[in-house]
Amino acid sequence: MGRISANGVGFKIPLQSVTSVGRGDDCALRLAYREVSANHAEIRWSGDHWELRDLESSNGTLINDEVVETGTWHPLEEGDWIAFGHFQIRYRLVDDGPPKGG
Repeated sequence: MGRISANGVGFKIPLQSVTSVGRGDDCALRLAYREVSANHAEIRWSGDHWELRDLESSNGTLINDEVVETGTWHPLEEGDWIAFGHFQIRYRLVDDGPPKGG
């Protein structure tokens, strides 16, 4: 089951087949940092791997310290680091298995 972990340690956050990320109340992964946009990014299961897309966020998204192009899906691999706007807090893909039931 796909999971990410804040700073690569501690509690593992399960990923849904589509996981919305942002400050907004409707986001599956709510990040309460002012640097994070209301609808910042999405992580989804493509059928054989996880991928991420920045949703025109104000402060950008990084994968392994590289800025990702807005609106384009970027593949993720187990061990990749992701940062959403607030670049001191990073998330690591600690399990790249498919979502539960998927």
